[in-house]
Amino acid sequence: MIFYVNNKRQLPTTDAQIEQQMEPCYDSYENPDLEDALTKLSFYEQTVLRLKYFEEMTFTQIASVMDENVNTVKTKLYRTLDTLKISLNEKEI
Repeated sequence: MIFYVNNKRQLPTTDAQIEQQMEPCYDSYENPDLEDALTKLSFYEQTVLRLKYFEEMTFTQIASVMDENVNTVKTKLYRTLDTLKISLNEKEI
């Protein structure tokens, strides 16, 4: 049995369908230059990047996980992105 929501989306109702949707799916994106640049970052910087872009967490969620101020997390993220851009641009040249 399938229930329909207002937008005609289907919601799974059997246990098998629910379990299938709960299985983790992993991105298979591979970029050796990016991986190399990420390994050169500190553990804190890597964690903030991974939580924001791979786990798709909000700044508030990241701040609570990292036990930091939200503005500190934002600052660290944007500085890390600048460092990452510089590192990747140097590899292209």
